[in-house]
Amino acid sequence: MPHDFSPFLFEIYGFGIRYYSLAYLLGVFFTYIWLSRVADYDKKLIEDYSLNGFFVIIIGGRLGEFLFYQPQWFWDPLQILKIWQGGMSFHGGFIAVILWTWYYLRKHKWDFWKFTDALVVPAAFGIAMAKFGNFMNGELWGRPTDVSWCFVFPSADDLCRHPSVMYQVIGNLLVGIALLWSTFKKLPKGVSTSLFLIGYGIARVTVEVFWREPDWSYMGVSSGTWLSLPMIATGLLLLVLSLKRRDKQ
Repeated sequence: MPHDFSPFLFEIYGFGIRYYSLAYLLGVFFTYIWLSRVADYDKKLIEDYSLNGFFVIIIGGRLGEFLFYQPQWFWDPLQILKIWQGGMSFHGGFIAVILWTWYYLRKHKWDFWKFTDALVVPAAFGIAMAKFGNFMNGELWGRPTDVSWCFVFPSADDLCRHPSVMYQVIGNLLVGIALLWSTFKKLPKGVSTSLFLIGYGIARVTVEVFWREPDWSYMGVSSGTWLSLPMIATGLLLLVLSLKRRDKQ
């Protein structure tokens, strides 16, 4: 079937709200609600953390797009500023958020792992919403296929392809549900964070290996896989350390 969805939730004379932009705004809003009300952090400080975090994600995502996918922008650096033309790297935004969170928590002397265990819940659902926005934009398509639910993406070619980004939506929703469940369990600090890293990494690598058309590959391994494998390794290491820390308590 043709992918002829509008990227806009609503549009008036060429201006409107895109699903992709709305996903970022809702993700920040739900993060604020979750951390201030459910995790019971100071509302004013969480508001500051969330609002500044929004810009951190944008900056990190664009820099990641440049470093990981568009190195030719080195000769035309103004391209980095043209966010309206699209192009956001999840891994770039993720690294930026880690650095911002570390700085903010150190400044206010909050427990890092306790905070990130709460943060990963809205993060997983926020990523799912952003990936849905990618689908509505008609980007991040998959490999050619003849399955009944394939789409022809005009930005790619006239081949019917896997809607691989929607598989990522499903994967991140499952990760989010698992993390939501984990909040009601007395898990050691750092476990929920490790499950997020492992869950997102496995979901991303699975889609990359079987269905997604890679942006670039090295040694037969796609870019998304190379960037996600360190997440899985870090998550496994953190999980082991968190469980060992619990055993010593």
